[in-house]
Amino acid sequence: MKQILVFLRKYLLIPGIILILSSPAFSYDKADPESQGLSSEVLNSLIPLVEPLIDEGKLPNYVISIYKNEKLVFESMKGYRDYENQVPITGDTIFWQASMSKPIVAAAVLKLIEDGKLDLEDELETFFPEFSDLMVFPEGSYRNTLQSLKRPITIKDLLTHTSGFTYGASIIGASDVANAYDQVNPIDNYTRNSSENMASLSELPLVGQPGEAFNYSVGIDILGAIIEKVTGVGLAEYVNNNIFIPTGMRDSGWFFSEADQRTRKATVYTQITRTVQVPGESISFEKSDMLSSICLFPPMFPSGGGGLCTTSEDFAKFLYMLINDGSANGNQVLKPETVKLMFTNLLPEELGRNALTNTFGSFAGNQYFSAGLGLVLEGDTEELDYVWWAGAANTLFWADPKENVVGTFLTQHFPVAYNIMDTLEETVDKAKK
Repeated sequence: MKQILVFLRKYLLIPGIILILSSPAFSYDKADPESQGLSSEVLNSLIPLVEPLIDEGKLPNYVISIYKNEKLVFESMKGYRDYENQVPITGDTIFWQASMSKPIVAAAVLKLIEDGKLDLEDELETFFPEFSDLMVFPEGSYRNTLQSLKRPITIKDLLTHTSGFTYGASIIGASDVANAYDQVNPIDNYTRNSSENMASLSELPLVGQPGEAFNYSVGIDILGAIIEKVTGVGLAEYVNNNIFIPTGMRDSGWFFSEADQRTRKATVYTQITRTVQVPGESISFEKSDMLSSICLFPPMFPSGGGGLCTTSEDFAKFLYMLINDGSANGNQVLKPETVKLMFTNLLPEELGRNALTNTFGSFAGNQYFSAGLGLVLEGDTEELDYVWWAGAANTLFWADPKENVVGTFLTQHFPVAYNIMDTLEETVDKAKK
Protein backbone atom coordinates (compact mmCIF):
# COMPACT_ATOMS: atom_id res chain seq x y z
CA MET A 1 0.00 0.00 0.00
CA LYS A 2 2.81 2.42 0.83
CA GLN A 3 4.23 1.93 -2.68
CA ILE A 4 0.85 2.71 -4.19
CA LEU A 5 0.52 5.92 -2.22
CA VAL A 6 4.01 7.08 -3.16
CA PHE A 7 3.35 6.49 -6.85
CA LEU A 8 0.02 8.26 -6.79
CA ARG A 9 1.51 11.26 -5.03
CA LYS A 10 4.28 11.42 -7.64
CA TYR A 11 1.90 11.55 -10.54
CA LEU A 12 -0.55 14.01 -9.03
CA LEU A 13 -3.49 11.88 -9.95
CA ILE A 14 -5.16 10.96 -6.68
CA PRO A 15 -8.94 11.08 -6.53
CA GLY A 16 -11.04 13.13 -4.19
CA ILE A 17 -14.42 12.53 -2.69
CA ILE A 18 -17.86 12.36 -4.29
CA LEU A 19 -21.24 12.38 -2.65
CA ILE A 20 -23.83 9.88 -3.81
CA LEU A 21 -26.01 11.45 -6.46
CA SER A 22 -29.60 11.74 -5.46
CA SER A 23 -31.15 13.98 -8.12
CA PRO A 24 -32.87 12.53 -11.21
CA ALA A 25 -30.49 11.32 -13.88
CA PHE A 26 -31.20 10.22 -17.42
CA SER A 27 -29.77 8.21 -20.27
CA TYR A 28 -29.54 9.22 -23.91
CA ASP A 29 -31.69 7.35 -26.40
CA LYS A 30 -30.09 5.41 -29.23
CA ALA A 31 -30.81 6.34 -32.84
CA ASP A 32 -29.80 5.17 -36.29
CA PRO A 33 -27.09 7.43 -37.69
CA GLU A 34 -29.16 7.98 -40.84
CA SER A 35 -32.01 9.46 -38.81
CA GLN A 36 -29.55 12.13 -37.62
CA GLY A 37 -28.01 12.83 -41.00
CA LEU A 38 -24.97 10.56 -40.65
CA SER A 39 -23.79 7.52 -42.60
CA SER A 40 -23.61 4.20 -40.73
CA GLU A 41 -21.15 2.87 -43.29
CA VAL A 42 -18.70 5.71 -42.72
CA LEU A 43 -18.97 5.54 -38.94
CA ASN A 44 -18.47 1.78 -39.01
CA SER A 45 -15.18 2.37 -40.83
CA LEU A 46 -13.78 3.36 -37.43
CA ILE A 47 -13.99 -0.22 -36.17
CA PRO A 48 -11.21 -1.74 -38.33
CA LEU A 49 -9.01 1.21 -37.44
CA VAL A 50 -9.24 0.61 -33.69
CA GLU A 51 -10.00 -3.09 -33.16
CA PRO A 52 -6.51 -4.19 -34.29
CA LEU A 53 -5.07 -2.36 -31.29
CA ILE A 54 -6.96 -4.86 -29.14
CA ASP A 55 -6.24 -7.88 -31.32
CA GLU A 56 -2.52 -7.09 -31.39
CA GLY A 57 -2.36 -6.65 -27.63
CA LYS A 58 -1.53 -2.93 -27.80
CA LEU A 59 -4.59 -1.82 -25.82
CA PRO A 60 -6.61 -3.71 -23.21
CA ASN A 61 -9.93 -2.16 -24.18
CA TYR A 62 -11.72 0.78 -25.74
CA VAL A 63 -15.14 2.40 -25.97
CA ILE A 64 -15.97 4.85 -28.76
CA SER A 65 -19.22 6.77 -28.30
CA ILE A 66 -20.57 9.32 -30.77
CA TYR A 67 -23.68 11.40 -30.13
CA LYS A 68 -25.69 13.59 -32.51
CA ASN A 69 -28.53 15.79 -31.29
CA GLU A 70 -28.21 14.14 -27.86
CA LYS A 71 -28.76 10.68 -29.27
CA LEU A 72 -26.24 7.85 -29.26
CA VAL A 73 -25.68 7.16 -32.95
CA PHE A 74 -22.52 5.06 -32.79
CA GLU A 75 -20.92 2.92 -30.12
CA SER A 76 -18.09 0.45 -30.51
CA MET A 77 -16.23 -1.38 -27.77
CA LYS A 78 -13.88 -4.30 -27.38
CA GLY A 79 -11.56 -5.79 -24.81
CA TYR A 80 -11.71 -6.23 -21.07
CA ARG A 81 -12.06 -3.76 -18.24
CA ASP A 82 -10.36 -6.45 -16.13
CA TYR A 83 -8.01 -8.30 -18.45
CA GLU A 84 -6.78 -10.81 -15.87
CA ASN A 85 -10.30 -11.99 -15.03
CA GLN A 86 -11.63 -11.58 -18.58
CA VAL A 87 -14.37 -9.13 -17.56
CA PRO A 88 -15.61 -7.53 -20.79
CA ILE A 89 -15.69 -3.80 -21.30
CA THR A 90 -19.21 -2.31 -21.31
CA GLY A 91 -20.76 1.00 -22.26
CA ASP A 92 -21.22 1.93 -18.61
CA THR A 93 -17.61 1.20 -17.63
CA ILE A 94 -16.11 3.91 -15.42
CA PHE A 95 -12.77 5.22 -16.68
CA TRP A 96 -10.08 7.27 -15.00
CA GLN A 97 -10.06 10.42 -17.12
CA ALA A 98 -6.66 11.92 -16.14
CA SER A 99 -6.45 15.41 -17.69
CA MET A 100 -9.98 15.23 -19.03
CA SER A 101 -10.76 16.27 -15.46
CA LYS A 102 -9.53 19.76 -16.25
CA PRO A 103 -12.46 21.08 -18.35
CA ILE A 104 -14.95 20.05 -15.68
CA VAL A 105 -13.03 21.75 -12.88
CA ALA A 106 -12.52 24.78 -15.13
CA ALA A 107 -16.30 24.93 -15.56
CA ALA A 108 -16.66 24.87 -11.77
CA VAL A 109 -14.31 27.84 -11.50
CA LEU A 110 -16.32 29.75 -14.08
CA LYS A 111 -19.47 28.93 -12.13
CA LEU A 112 -17.97 30.74 -9.15
CA ILE A 113 -17.05 33.63 -11.41
CA GLU A 114 -20.60 33.98 -12.73
CA ASP A 115 -21.84 33.85 -9.11
CA GLY A 116 -19.58 36.77 -8.25
CA LYS A 117 -17.36 34.76 -5.89
CA LEU A 118 -14.29 34.83 -8.12
CA ASP A 119 -12.92 36.99 -10.93
CA LEU A 120 -10.56 36.09 -13.76
CA GLU A 121 -8.18 38.78 -12.57
CA ASP A 122 -8.19 37.72 -8.92
CA GLU A 123 -4.62 37.13 -7.75
CA LEU A 124 -3.44 33.81 -6.38
CA GLU A 125 -1.71 35.44 -3.41
CA THR A 126 -5.08 36.83 -2.28
CA PHE A 127 -6.10 33.29 -1.38
CA PHE A 128 -2.67 31.94 -0.48
CA PRO A 129 -0.26 34.73 0.57
CA GLU A 130 2.70 32.34 0.47
CA PHE A 131 2.74 32.71 -3.32
CA SER A 132 3.65 36.41 -3.13
CA ASP A 133 7.39 35.68 -3.06
CA LEU A 134 7.66 33.30 -6.03
CA MET A 135 10.77 33.39 -8.19
CA VAL A 136 11.29 32.37 -11.82
CA PHE A 137 13.96 30.30 -13.55
CA PRO A 138 13.19 31.12 -17.21
CA GLU A 139 12.49 27.96 -19.24
CA GLY A 140 12.88 26.00 -16.03
CA SER A 141 16.68 26.04 -16.23
CA TYR A 142 18.98 26.75 -13.31
CA ARG A 143 21.50 28.08 -15.82
CA ASN A 144 19.28 31.09 -16.41
CA THR A 145 19.22 34.07 -14.07
CA LEU A 146 16.69 33.81 -11.27
CA GLN A 147 14.00 36.49 -11.67
CA SER A 148 11.37 38.07 -9.48
CA LEU A 149 7.74 38.03 -10.59
CA LYS A 150 6.86 40.82 -13.00
CA ARG A 151 3.24 40.60 -11.85
CA PRO A 152 1.09 38.36 -9.63
CA ILE A 153 -0.45 35.14 -10.95
CA THR A 154 -4.18 35.38 -11.69
CA ILE A 155 -7.09 32.96 -11.91
CA LYS A 156 -6.95 33.39 -15.69
CA ASP A 157 -3.29 32.37 -15.71
CA LEU A 158 -4.10 29.21 -13.78
CA LEU A 159 -7.03 28.33 -16.08
CA THR A 160 -4.94 28.72 -19.23
CA HIS A 161 -1.64 27.17 -18.07
CA THR A 162 0.15 30.49 -18.41
CA SER A 163 0.94 30.90 -14.70
CA GLY A 164 4.54 29.69 -14.89
CA PHE A 165 3.86 26.56 -12.85
CA THR A 166 4.66 23.21 -14.44
CA TYR A 167 4.40 19.45 -13.86
CA GLY A 168 7.11 17.03 -12.86
CA ALA A 169 9.51 15.69 -15.48
CA SER A 170 7.71 12.35 -15.43
CA ILE A 171 4.69 14.07 -16.97
CA ILE A 172 5.88 17.11 -18.90
CA GLY A 173 9.52 16.33 -19.75
CA ALA A 174 12.80 17.09 -18.08
CA SER A 175 13.96 20.49 -16.90
CA ASP A 176 15.68 21.57 -13.70
CA VAL A 177 12.44 22.86 -12.19
CA ALA A 178 10.39 19.89 -13.44
CA ASN A 179 12.94 17.53 -11.89
CA ALA A 180 12.58 19.43 -8.62
CA TYR A 181 8.81 18.86 -8.76
CA ASP A 182 9.41 15.12 -8.87
CA GLN A 183 11.91 15.28 -6.01
CA VAL A 184 9.89 17.55 -3.72
CA ASN A 185 6.40 16.29 -4.67
CA PRO A 186 4.69 19.67 -4.19
CA ILE A 187 1.19 18.27 -4.72
CA ASP A 188 0.45 15.35 -2.43
CA ASN A 189 -3.15 14.30 -2.91
CA TYR A 190 -3.21 11.62 -0.29
CA THR A 191 -1.52 12.74 2.92
CA ARG A 192 -1.65 16.55 2.77
CA ASN A 193 -4.60 18.93 2.67
CA SER A 194 -4.93 21.87 0.30
CA SER A 195 -3.20 24.40 2.58
CA GLU A 196 -0.25 22.08 3.13
CA ASN A 197 0.06 21.43 -0.59
CA MET A 198 -0.03 25.11 -1.42
CA ALA A 199 2.70 25.80 1.13
CA SER A 200 4.85 23.08 -0.44
CA LEU A 201 4.28 24.33 -3.97
CA SER A 202 5.09 27.92 -3.03
CA GLU A 203 8.65 26.89 -2.17
CA LEU A 204 9.48 25.94 -5.77
CA PRO A 205 10.39 28.34 -8.60
CA LEU A 206 8.33 28.89 -11.73
CA VAL A 207 9.46 28.00 -15.25
CA GLY A 208 8.27 31.29 -16.73
CA GLN A 209 6.73 34.66 -16.02
CA PRO A 210 2.93 34.76 -15.66
CA GLY A 211 1.21 35.29 -19.00
CA GLU A 212 4.34 34.89 -21.13
CA ALA A 213 4.19 31.21 -22.12
CA PHE A 214 1.94 28.15 -22.16
CA ASN A 215 3.31 25.59 -19.68
CA TYR A 216 1.08 22.63 -18.90
CA SER A 217 0.88 22.54 -15.15
CA VAL A 218 -0.69 21.95 -11.77
CA GLY A 219 -2.73 25.13 -12.25
CA ILE A 220 -6.08 23.33 -12.13
CA ASP A 221 -5.04 21.56 -8.93
CA ILE A 222 -4.32 24.98 -7.43
CA LEU A 223 -7.75 26.15 -8.57
CA GLY A 224 -9.22 23.18 -6.69
CA ALA A 225 -7.64 24.57 -3.53
CA ILE A 226 -9.05 28.02 -4.33
CA ILE A 227 -12.53 26.52 -4.80
CA GLU A 228 -12.22 24.99 -1.35
CA LYS A 229 -11.05 28.30 0.10
CA VAL A 230 -13.88 30.32 -1.47
CA THR A 231 -16.75 27.89 -0.88
CA GLY A 232 -15.77 26.31 2.41
CA VAL A 233 -16.35 22.82 1.00
CA GLY A 234 -14.12 20.33 -0.79
CA LEU A 235 -13.62 20.40 -4.54
CA ALA A 236 -15.47 17.12 -5.08
CA GLU A 237 -18.48 18.27 -3.06
CA TYR A 238 -18.69 21.59 -4.89
CA VAL A 239 -18.41 20.01 -8.34
CA ASN A 240 -20.88 17.31 -7.39
CA ASN A 241 -23.50 19.80 -6.23
CA ASN A 242 -22.99 22.41 -8.93
CA ILE A 243 -22.00 20.43 -12.05
CA PHE A 244 -22.69 16.70 -11.70
CA ILE A 245 -26.10 16.66 -10.03
CA PRO A 246 -27.76 19.41 -12.10
CA THR A 247 -26.30 17.96 -15.32
CA GLY A 248 -27.57 14.46 -14.50
CA MET A 249 -24.10 12.90 -14.25
CA ARG A 250 -24.64 9.90 -11.99
CA ASP A 251 -21.34 8.05 -12.43
CA SER A 252 -18.80 10.83 -12.02
CA GLY A 253 -16.47 11.65 -9.16
CA TRP A 254 -13.10 11.40 -7.47
CA PHE A 255 -14.01 8.51 -5.17
CA PHE A 256 -16.62 5.76 -5.41
CA SER A 257 -17.88 3.93 -2.36
CA GLU A 258 -20.85 2.16 -3.98
CA ALA A 259 -20.13 -1.48 -4.83
CA ASP A 260 -21.71 -1.27 -8.29
CA GLN A 261 -19.58 1.71 -9.32
CA ARG A 262 -16.40 0.18 -7.91
CA THR A 263 -17.10 -2.99 -9.89
CA ARG A 264 -17.56 -1.00 -13.11
CA LYS A 265 -14.27 0.87 -12.64
CA ALA A 266 -11.79 -0.24 -15.29
CA THR A 267 -8.32 -1.49 -14.49
CA VAL A 268 -5.49 0.73 -15.72
CA TYR A 269 -2.66 -0.83 -17.72
CA THR A 270 0.78 0.51 -18.45
CA GLN A 271 3.03 0.11 -21.43
CA ILE A 272 5.67 -2.62 -21.30
CA THR A 273 9.10 -1.77 -22.63
CA ARG A 274 11.04 -4.82 -23.74
CA THR A 275 14.36 -5.18 -25.50
CA VAL A 276 13.56 -8.80 -26.40
CA GLN A 277 10.16 -9.88 -27.65
CA VAL A 278 8.80 -12.95 -25.90
CA PRO A 279 8.06 -15.65 -28.53
CA GLY A 280 4.36 -16.06 -29.09
CA GLU A 281 3.44 -13.11 -26.86
CA SER A 282 1.95 -9.95 -28.35
CA ILE A 283 0.65 -8.26 -25.21
CA SER A 284 2.47 -4.96 -24.65
CA PHE A 285 0.76 -3.81 -21.47
CA GLU A 286 0.52 -4.88 -17.87
CA LYS A 287 -1.76 -4.07 -14.95
CA SER A 288 -0.86 -1.09 -12.78
CA ASP A 289 -2.11 -1.66 -9.24
CA MET A 290 -1.14 1.91 -8.42
CA LEU A 291 -3.03 3.67 -11.21
CA SER A 292 -5.94 1.24 -10.92
CA SER A 293 -6.51 2.39 -7.34
CA ILE A 294 -7.48 5.88 -8.55
CA CYS A 295 -11.07 6.63 -7.49
CA LEU A 296 -11.07 3.68 -5.10
CA PHE A 297 -9.39 5.51 -2.17
CA PRO A 298 -10.54 8.82 -0.62
CA PRO A 299 -7.76 11.41 -0.54
CA MET A 300 -7.25 14.50 1.53
CA PHE A 301 -6.87 16.66 -1.59
CA PRO A 302 -8.58 15.67 -4.85
CA SER A 303 -6.69 16.28 -8.07
CA GLY A 304 -8.64 18.84 -10.07
CA GLY A 305 -6.14 18.38 -12.85
CA GLY A 306 -6.26 14.63 -13.20
CA GLY A 307 -8.22 12.58 -10.66
CA LEU A 308 -11.75 12.39 -12.07
CA CYS A 309 -13.40 9.12 -13.09
CA THR A 310 -16.56 8.91 -15.20
CA THR A 311 -18.35 7.09 -18.03
CA SER A 312 -18.61 7.96 -21.70
CA GLU A 313 -22.27 8.92 -21.30
CA ASP A 314 -21.65 11.14 -18.30
CA PHE A 315 -18.91 12.98 -20.13
CA ALA A 316 -21.25 13.42 -23.10
CA LYS A 317 -23.81 14.97 -20.73
CA PHE A 318 -21.21 17.50 -19.63
CA LEU A 319 -20.35 18.34 -23.23
CA TYR A 320 -23.99 18.70 -24.22
CA MET A 321 -24.54 20.98 -21.27
CA LEU A 322 -21.90 23.25 -22.81
CA ILE A 323 -23.32 22.97 -26.32
CA ASN A 324 -26.80 23.80 -25.02
CA ASP A 325 -25.69 27.15 -23.59
CA GLY A 326 -25.23 25.70 -20.13
CA SER A 327 -28.60 23.95 -19.91
CA ALA A 328 -29.02 20.29 -18.99
CA ASN A 329 -31.52 18.01 -17.30
CA GLY A 330 -33.97 20.90 -16.92
CA ASN A 331 -31.37 23.02 -15.11
CA GLN A 332 -29.38 26.09 -16.11
CA VAL A 333 -26.02 24.79 -14.93
CA LEU A 334 -23.98 27.63 -16.42
CA LYS A 335 -25.05 30.91 -17.93
CA PRO A 336 -24.81 31.18 -21.75
CA GLU A 337 -22.18 33.90 -21.41
CA THR A 338 -20.08 31.56 -19.27
CA VAL A 339 -20.20 28.87 -21.94
CA LYS A 340 -19.31 31.46 -24.57
CA LEU A 341 -16.23 32.27 -22.50
CA MET A 342 -15.26 28.58 -22.47
CA PHE A 343 -15.51 28.55 -26.27
CA THR A 344 -13.34 31.67 -26.60
CA ASN A 345 -9.55 31.86 -26.70
CA LEU A 346 -8.22 33.06 -23.35
CA LEU A 347 -4.51 32.92 -24.14
CA PRO A 348 -2.70 36.26 -24.20
CA GLU A 349 -2.75 37.68 -27.70
CA GLU A 350 1.04 37.76 -27.90
CA LEU A 351 1.25 33.95 -27.56
CA GLY A 352 -0.49 33.47 -30.90
CA ARG A 353 -2.12 30.33 -32.23
CA ASN A 354 0.83 28.01 -31.69
CA ALA A 355 1.22 28.33 -27.92
CA LEU A 356 0.30 24.69 -27.32
CA THR A 357 2.84 23.32 -29.80
CA ASN A 358 5.83 23.49 -27.45
CA THR A 359 4.08 21.16 -25.03
CA PHE A 360 2.03 18.90 -27.28
CA GLY A 361 3.91 19.00 -30.58
CA SER A 362 2.55 19.50 -34.07
CA PHE A 363 -0.75 17.83 -33.16
CA ALA A 364 -1.65 20.94 -31.20
CA GLY A 365 -0.39 23.44 -33.77
CA ASN A 366 -2.65 26.24 -34.92
CA GLN A 367 -4.91 25.88 -31.93
CA TYR A 368 -6.04 28.18 -29.17
CA PHE A 369 -6.83 27.37 -25.58
CA SER A 370 -9.64 28.38 -23.29
CA ALA A 371 -10.60 27.33 -19.76
CA GLY A 372 -9.57 23.66 -19.82
CA LEU A 373 -10.41 23.27 -23.52
CA GLY A 374 -8.38 23.18 -26.71
CA LEU A 375 -10.05 25.18 -29.49
CA VAL A 376 -9.78 24.11 -33.13
CA LEU A 377 -10.72 26.73 -35.69
CA GLU A 378 -12.04 26.16 -39.20
CA GLY A 379 -9.08 26.57 -41.51
CA ASP A 380 -7.59 30.05 -41.26
CA THR A 381 -10.82 31.56 -39.98
CA GLU A 382 -11.66 32.63 -36.46
CA GLU A 383 -14.77 30.41 -36.44
CA LEU A 384 -14.81 27.59 -33.91
CA ASP A 385 -14.79 24.11 -35.45
CA TYR A 386 -14.69 21.97 -32.31
CA VAL A 387 -13.35 21.81 -28.76
CA TRP A 388 -11.32 18.93 -27.39
CA TRP A 389 -9.00 17.65 -24.72
CA ALA A 390 -7.36 14.38 -23.75
CA GLY A 391 -5.89 12.51 -20.81
CA ALA A 392 -2.75 10.53 -20.08
CA ALA A 393 -4.65 7.23 -20.01
CA ASN A 394 -5.42 7.63 -23.75
CA THR A 395 -8.81 9.18 -23.08
CA LEU A 396 -10.07 11.96 -25.32
CA PHE A 397 -13.17 13.89 -26.32
CA TRP A 398 -14.32 16.42 -28.86
CA ALA A 399 -17.48 18.47 -29.21
CA ASP A 400 -18.75 20.28 -32.30
CA PRO A 401 -21.28 22.93 -31.21
CA LYS A 402 -22.33 23.80 -34.77
CA GLU A 403 -23.10 20.20 -35.76
CA ASN A 404 -24.39 19.24 -32.29
CA VAL A 405 -22.00 16.28 -32.21
CA VAL A 406 -19.90 15.02 -29.31
CA GLY A 407 -17.64 12.02 -29.13
CA THR A 408 -15.38 10.22 -26.68
CA PHE A 409 -12.67 7.60 -27.02
CA LEU A 410 -11.92 5.93 -23.70
CA THR A 411 -9.41 3.28 -22.76
CA GLN A 412 -7.08 2.68 -19.81
CA HIS A 413 -3.54 2.58 -21.07
CA PHE A 414 -0.88 4.81 -19.53
CA PRO A 415 0.94 6.79 -20.85
CA VAL A 416 -0.46 8.33 -24.04
CA ALA A 417 0.53 6.15 -26.97
CA TYR A 418 -2.19 6.38 -29.63
CA ASN A 419 -3.30 9.72 -30.99
CA ILE A 420 -6.47 9.13 -32.98
CA MET A 421 -8.25 12.42 -32.34
CA ASP A 422 -7.98 13.63 -35.91
CA THR A 423 -9.09 10.25 -37.29
CA LEU A 424 -12.21 10.19 -35.18
CA GLU A 425 -13.23 13.78 -35.81
CA GLU A 426 -12.54 13.57 -39.55
CA THR A 427 -14.53 10.33 -39.85
CA VAL A 428 -17.56 11.94 -38.25
CA ASP A 429 -17.18 14.87 -40.64
CA LYS A 430 -17.13 12.47 -43.61
CA ALA A 431 -20.22 10.71 -42.24
CA LYS A 432 -22.40 13.79 -42.80
CA LYS A 433 -25.06 12.98 -45.41
